[in-house]
Amino acid sequence: VEAPRGFRQQTLNYHPGEASPTAQHTHPSVTMAAPVPPPQAPPGMLRGMVKQVLSGDTLVVQGLDSSRGPPPEKQVTLAYLSAPRLGNRNQPDAPFAWPAREFLRGWLIGKQVNFSVDYANQQGRQFGTVTTDDGTSVSQVVVAEGWARVFAPRPQEGAPAPADPSGVIEHLTQLEAGARAEGKGMWNEEPGAAAAATRHVDYSPDPNALVAALGGERVTAVVEHVSSGSGLKVLLLPGFQHVTLLLAGVVTPSVRR
Repeated sequence: VEAPRGFRQQTLNYHPGEASPTAQHTHPSVTMAAPVPPPQAPPGMLRGMVKQVLSGDTLVVQGLDSSRGPPPEKQVTLAYLSAPRLGNRNQPDAPFAWPAREFLRGWLIGKQVNFSVDYANQQGRQFGTVTTDDGTSVSQVVVAEGWARVFAPRPQEGAPAPADPSGVIEHLTQLEAGARAEGKGMWNEEPGAAAAATRHVDYSPDPNALVAALGGERVTAVVEHVSSGSGLKVLLLPGFQHVTLLLAGVVTPSVRR
């Protein structure tokens, strides 16, 4: 029987032919190990849980301490990267924006990561480094898989171009060249690849038509936002209908705004 995660296995010294400890009504001296402490962020970095993935290069990271109310959140865009932009009601998706977002979401959503904020642009958007527990650079993986291009931040007027003392931009550029050469991700130039990788969202589907077509069926969907304990905004697949879903027969406390 495996020990619970975070605890060492308890071992009883019992040999065939001997009375078992239970039969002897003895209780062996057992020292239970303390739970394994949770991973800590490396020096200079913070730790949080990925609550939301907004695009192929931007995450919302939530703090881990909820003892004093809802933990803080920080939006972090991966430094030196630019992924294809998802659209909205007024603007269509860029080609490959959806699979780029889904690659990052499928990998990191709900998981704890380490992050730091490295710089901000003139609009206050914050760019940083994100790593997993084993030290994997999220930026390097995203670029190597072809889901973002590399760019150096533009210097403010009159300021020198940003330096790259640690070679981060140079290494990312090399990874991008490899992804381009292999036609990975957004660099796939096969005929029809860009069109097939572009979603077309129906932001105002007819609810009666949806119920008639999908009522009683199991439907795959991506949860885009949880508004309350019983309310969600979801994207139905494969049709990309954007709907608000309320759990039937459930009433939960309202969330103060």
